[in-house]
Amino acid sequence: MFIPEFPENGAKLYGPPGTGKTWTIIEYFKMAMEQGYSPYRMMMITYRKPMALGMASRLAESVELPGDLKLKDIAKTIHSACWYHHFKAMKEQDPNISKIDYMNYMDWTKFSAESGYKMLPGDEDDYTQASPLHAAYSQARSLRRDFDKINLGNDNDVTVEILQEVDKKLQEWKRRHGKHEYFDTLDFAIDTGFIPDVDVLLVDEAQDLTGQMHTLLLNWKQEIPCIILAGDYLQTIYPFYGARPEYMLNWDAPEITLPVSRRLHSEHWRLATSVIKGCTDYPIPEIQTKGVGGYIDVICSDAAPIATKKHLHEGAVFHMARTNSLCRRIAGRLASEGVIFGGKKGIGWNETEMYAYNGIQKMRKNRAPNISELKSIATLYNTNYYMLPTAKRNKIEETGHKLTSEDVYSFVSPYTQMEWKKGNVCFDMGREQPDLLKMKFEGANRYGIEQVTKSSIKNVTVCTIHAGKGLEAPTQFLYNELNTVTAKSINQADKLQEEALVWYVGLTRPSERLYIVDDFGNKAFPIPRVVA
Repeated sequence: MFIPEFPENGAKLYGPPGTGKTWTIIEYFKMAMEQGYSPYRMMMITYRKPMALGMASRLAESVELPGDLKLKDIAKTIHSACWYHHFKAMKEQDPNISKIDYMNYMDWTKFSAESGYKMLPGDEDDYTQASPLHAAYSQARSLRRDFDKINLGNDNDVTVEILQEVDKKLQEWKRRHGKHEYFDTLDFAIDTGFIPDVDVLLVDEAQDLTGQMHTLLLNWKQEIPCIILAGDYLQTIYPFYGARPEYMLNWDAPEITLPVSRRLHSEHWRLATSVIKGCTDYPIPEIQTKGVGGYIDVICSDAAPIATKKHLHEGAVFHMARTNSLCRRIAGRLASEGVIFGGKKGIGWNETEMYAYNGIQKMRKNRAPNISELKSIATLYNTNYYMLPTAKRNKIEETGHKLTSEDVYSFVSPYTQMEWKKGNVCFDMGREQPDLLKMKFEGANRYGIEQVTKSSIKNVTVCTIHAGKGLEAPTQFLYNELNTVTAKSINQADKLQEEALVWYVGLTRPSERLYIVDDFGNKAFPIPRVVA
């Protein structure tokens, strides 16, 4: 693998998909230690917590650190790098403070109700769920309230004047309720001149930098001798938080491009870059791929479950869509065809569902479930397990106790068990359980699946493109459907450009096979040679 020399004066490292960007960052950390830099005076930061945890895990596997140096003190998010500075200042003002109480979804709901402004956030995986006003506000905060730079699009309900009014009311509301936003922590770091006391700063996923973070890093650059930015500017997919490719492209430092992708075949790289060429003016780095052999096919959504089963024994399979709502529809189609899959909470199979299904399959064959399966059945079905006398429950749950048919009959009626044996595995399931759960159970049972395992859940993943960023799989199904709002927005050049970066990410996840699922007409993203 190509490993550039350690750039003592800093650099910006371009890492297209599969080129080993994060691995190189870890190698740079090792090189710095070998050249005499103290690990106590080095830090690795990134934008998202999952990526920070991933960096910490890789660092632990690759580098032997002093026993008193904790990984969390080295690998962290940019917010957590500034958190203690903010918290310490608050503690000086009020010694009774034990934490920074950040806004959560319920707080946004309360503020929306009290202010009359709809300020509901989305999430990292699917920001299309956010209200337009909240999206615009997030842009404003990421730009340090430079309202003139905000892209309001064609939404006539959001104006600069409304944003300024909302901002004023929100800051007053937060003061009354003792609440903060992560924007506040970064602003405090900028306003007070906070600079981490390190000699080497490694910044992964640098394409996700917002205007606020960019300002912060420019300040740090004045004092930190070596700052290395690593990222792929073509994977800037958080514009709703204020991220812009230009922050990385225009960073003043020597450029290094990782030249070889160990993931991508030439066919996949060519298709992904054709989206960039057709929708943006961004430069495309020259890289060496694995060569020809990348499979691409265009299929309809009804064919996706059948094609999935064909590849189950060839490694992980991804089903990626633009939004969580689209993922739920995909999950329903897969569930109906007996495909087991994982994914976001409320979409993929979870442990409770797995144990309950497996327990019912045992009972259909006159075998007793284990205690985990029993409790899961009690959670999802209308049983009287938790109404049993305490002594009876304690006996059933006693370590080493082997469940008997008598135990089972004490909380599941014979009639219910009879229905399950007939194949009605959702009989007496709680009314509050979602339809998708019933589709999972009925589909798995219809296709003769006797046991759902953790490995079968992990093997197939249904997720948004945003959730799949940084991941790869041998086989990927990419659904090119857009929701109504996004389909309308890409008529604007700047929105089309932002959307193209999302689909570039989607098209560069597979290492072998790419299926583009296309039967969505004028609500499909225009992938060249797939949608005219």
